[in-house]
Amino acid sequence: MQGDELIENLFKSIGPLETTHTISNIRVHVKEGEDTAGMTASAVAQHYRPGEGVNPDTKGFLTGGLYFIDLVKDKSDGLWKMRKWTLKLV
Repeated sequence: MQGDELIENLFKSIGPLETTHTISNIRVHVKEGEDTAGMTASAVAQHYRPGEGVNPDTKGFLTGGLYFIDLVKDKSDGLWKMRKWTLKLV
């Protein structure tokens, strides 16, 4: 999906949800002198319908996943930047 498709098919249905996201176990794999690296992390997200997130009796949707991120060091400013971000839902 691209541009308008993303907005119409994804953000309009997901955007209004009340969510909480937790990221943990962040690990960066880099070798001295290299300009590429990898990063992994675990994620858990809880989603509720709009206005229902604060109600303890409401049912939500819990999902989790693993992030795999390819990093590259930008030669112009020396900062590490994401080149590719993959999410594997669990």
